[in-house]
Amino acid sequence: LEDGYKVKSETIDGLYTDTLALSGTVQTVARVDDVEFSSVQAAINSCIGDTAKTVTLLNTVTITESLKIDSDLKVILDLNKHNIEGNFAGSIIDNSGELTIIDSSTEKTGKIINSGGQGIYNTGTLTIGTDDGTIEETVRVEGSTIGLQTTGTFNYYDGLLAATTVIDGTVNSLPSGSVIRTRTENGLTVYYID
Repeated sequence: LEDGYKVKSETIDGLYTDTLALSGTVQTVARVDDVEFSSVQAAINSCIGDTAKTVTLLNTVTITESLKIDSDLKVILDLNKHNIEGNFAGSIIDNSGELTIIDSSTEKTGKIINSGGQGIYNTGTLTIGTDDGTIEETVRVEGSTIGLQTTGTFNYYDGLLAATTVIDGTVNSLPSGSVIRTRTENGLTVYYID
């Protein structure tokens, strides 16, 4: 059975009937279109097809293993002011597909934080922010070791990257006329676009 569900048995009109029912309270953490999911990975896995689908976070989540974006998936991850947090070796997100990370909320406080390893490992196409002519510190990707390791394509338009080693790889695209600057926060090096 799917997590959060149980079989409910009852007699209706003299017939034994089994139905699938919610078991306790299931907290939804992400939404794709009108469908809500109790896990971010399940929401990501539903993003099949030729066009990118948006996974919108509804709550902050703590994960214990990498979120995987397969090579055939096109995902827009909208943090929506919430965080994806973890404390394990490896990366919070392992992307081999097409992934864009944004924060559409007015607060712009969404974060991806791994206090035990990497923020993101990218072998596909990763875009942080939107190439819209405005540079905002909207998304923070933080790792205790590496913020972002990339051998794929990395487009950096908004946000902050933080770690002891911020980027292992190449930035392929920045906003026109901009440069990456650094500062130090709480013992971590932080990259931002100026």
